[in-house]
Amino acid sequence: MSKTLRDLIVAFSLANLCFIAAWRVLVNPLHYSYYHWKYYPGFTEYVALVIDVSVLAALFWGAATLARRSGRPALQRVARGAFLLALVVPLNDLRMQFLGNVFFNSRKSLLIVLAALFVVAAAAAWRWRAYLVRAAVALVLILSPFALISLTQGAWFTYKHRTNAALAVDRPAGPLPRLANLPGGRVVWIVFDEMDQGRAFVKRPDGLDLPEFDRLRREAVFAENALPPSSDTLFSMPSLISGQQIEWALAVRPNELMVIAKGSSKQVAWSTQPNVFSEAREVGAETALAGWYHPYCRVIGASLSNCFWQPVVDEINPLRGRPTVGKSMAHWATMTLFRIPGAFRLLEHWYELGRRHDHIEDQSKIMDSARAIAKERAFRLTLLHFPVPHPPFIYDRAGRALSDGAAHTYDDNLALADRTLGELRREMEAAGLWDNTAVIVSSDHWLRPPYGNQIDKRVPFIVKLPGQREGSTYPTPFNTVVTRALILALLREEVTDPPGLVRWLDQNRSDAQPTIGITVR
Repeated sequence: MSKTLRDLIVAFSLANLCFIAAWRVLVNPLHYSYYHWKYYPGFTEYVALVIDVSVLAALFWGAATLARRSGRPALQRVARGAFLLALVVPLNDLRMQFLGNVFFNSRKSLLIVLAALFVVAAAAAWRWRAYLVRAAVALVLILSPFALISLTQGAWFTYKHRTNAALAVDRPAGPLPRLANLPGGRVVWIVFDEMDQGRAFVKRPDGLDLPEFDRLRREAVFAENALPPSSDTLFSMPSLISGQQIEWALAVRPNELMVIAKGSSKQVAWSTQPNVFSEAREVGAETALAGWYHPYCRVIGASLSNCFWQPVVDEINPLRGRPTVGKSMAHWATMTLFRIPGAFRLLEHWYELGRRHDHIEDQSKIMDSARAIAKERAFRLTLLHFPVPHPPFIYDRAGRALSDGAAHTYDDNLALADRTLGELRREMEAAGLWDNTAVIVSSDHWLRPPYGNQIDKRVPFIVKLPGQREGSTYPTPFNTVVTRALILALLREEVTDPPGLVRWLDQNRSDAQPTIGITVR
């Protein structure tokens, strides 16, 4: 084998290994991350990844060829050292896959590990450079068939599983086949993600004004000690919607989440379980949802007359809008770049700026949909799940405007949640629906570290009944997993006044503690 051909094979194999994280996603058409992707990946993403691998391979091969032909020993030593350092990328990906960030839980530990890696690599490259490089080259050559396997698998899965794109289509059921004008109540259920009872009401900081929440509290039943079903949105929202505490979850398809309820050992599909919307439709109530994080329209769309959702954006869902070759190339390259130890820390500012841009887009689009459905008289049950005050922080309180500045805080996002509540109220008042609508305001979980703590796990739970003008408090602790049953009681008009609500809570409340859900990936 000629040296040129060997260099080319080594370069392509090494480039392929650097993109191992991307291949692990793309060759698994039912990867858990697709649950959070708005659009199912296909040929575009495959082409983009092949181009990325080819470009990196060309760079590796060009550098090796330049060093070899230069005839300069110093440049060749640098090339050998760079080759060894490039192997850190796939090795670090394997560490992340099996060990998580156990060695990188602080900036100090990260710097120590990076310094140690640099010293070891430099010493090895100098002292045992010939033996180490030969061994590494042999290993990369042995693994070179995996490059061909990855290309073949990617092409095959892209072709064979192109029909899986149908699993990522939003499929709300649409209006009921008959006129849904049966007598009964009307409920608008508002969930503010990661809204903390302590920060918003118990120990509110000086200078933080939440006039809309305070106004609602004065004319509603205010629970002082409500606990959410779980610590995480992945578990809490299915828990609240289904009325069962979920403690295990696994996304298995773009339109399915397998769950295990507390006290059970049986995995069930969330889409097949009765939920508050399916039961509401059984009594003739049209249902609507505008939400964040979960692909509601794909998973429980059969229970919804109208639906809109926006995905969470982080590493599991980095693409906004329909993928293009350029977007996908940037995505796969970024995934690989973050496998370089220390790269994320160096680029964290730009990563967080992008997250803030995406969070603003999520909030804006969900708010547009929420305005439309909250004032639609036909919808007797509406869920509005907002991405605030969950970080990243995107509101300038002083300027009363959405902002991607880095200086904003959780308190700013609380003010944005307050503004959101006020805008929804005014929409319903203008439509003449506020007074005859039961409004439930709550959260899926409390403010967690690093911004909050694990001690006070309470969340807001405020219920304004139709026609209610005076507020009261409900001090008894309970778990908000009862929300599903309460909504159905409101729709059936079994609860019509504050004393009746208190009695209902006393009779039906659960004192279960929040579960710390187990995510399987």
